[in-house]
Amino acid sequence: MGIISDLESFRELVLNGKKAAFSKTILIPEKEAREILERIIQDFPAEFEEASEIVKKRADLIRQAEIEAESIKLNADERAKIIKEATEKAQEIINQANFEASRIIEEAKAESKNMVCQTNDFVRKILEQAKSSVIKSQAILEESIEGTKNANL
Repeated sequence: MGIISDLESFRELVLNGKKAAFSKTILIPEKEAREILERIIQDFPAEFEEASEIVKKRADLIRQAEIEAESIKLNADERAKIIKEATEKAQEIINQANFEASRIIEEAKAESKNMVCQTNDFVRKILEQAKSSVIKSQAILEESIEGTKNANL
C-alpha cells in the first residue's frame, strides 16, 4: 500500500472513531492508528523520493523538449533565412535578366533601324547612279541621233 491509501485508512479510522462524551475528542484504536502511522513514516521517504524522481524526470523532459524546440526553431529560422536569400537572389537575377533583355532588344532595334537606313541610303545611291547612267546614256543616244541626222543632211 502507498501513503495515499494509508492516509485514507487513517481518515476512515478517525471518521469511524467513537466520540468521547461531552468533548470534541474522538477515540480510535491505538494499535491500528500506530500501525498506519508507522507505514506512512516508513513509506514516506521512498514515495517522496519516487515523487522527487518523477518531478526531476519531468523537468529533464521539459528541458530536453525546450532544447529540441529551440533547435527546431533555429533550423527553421536558418531555412527561412536561406529561402529569403535565395528568393532575393532569384529576383535580382530576374531583374538583371530583364534589364539585359531590354538592353539587347533596344540595341537590336537601333541596329535594325541603322541597317534599314543604310540599306535605304545604298538603294538611293544605286538608284541615283542608275538614273545618272540612264541620263548619260540618253544624252549619248541623243547626241548620236543628232550626229546621224546632221551627217545625213
